[in-house]
Amino acid sequence: MSELDIVLRGKLPGLPKGKRIGLRIVEGNDQGQEFVLSKKFQVTFGRSGTDIELLDPGVSKQHCSLQIYDDLIALKDTGSTTGTFLNGFVVKEALLKDKDQFKIGRTVFEVSVKDK
Repeated sequence: MSELDIVLRGKLPGLPKGKRIGLRIVEGNDQGQEFVLSKKFQVTFGRSGTDIELLDPGVSKQHCSLQIYDDLIALKDTGSTTGTFLNGFVVKEALLKDKDQFKIGRTVFEVSVKDK
């Protein structure tokens, strides 16, 4: 069991009440696109067959996922070939907070957590 799994143990999946979680692409082929997480507690990223599909050739078919557990946002690499980076560091899994940036391929997302 990973450290992240230990932190998430006992938490129920779901979006936080009174908060809005958004993602904005700040670098890459899809720069400027924004996404608001509103219904799903898990979002997958990749080139095809995922919730958020990217045109970036450096992104694996199934690259990574976000899982929301109320106030915790877990980023997990799903076996990508080029890796997942959080604020410049390679990660297999990590917790995200407001203003964090994660990079897959040449695409950089910025996380936004705001009150509704």
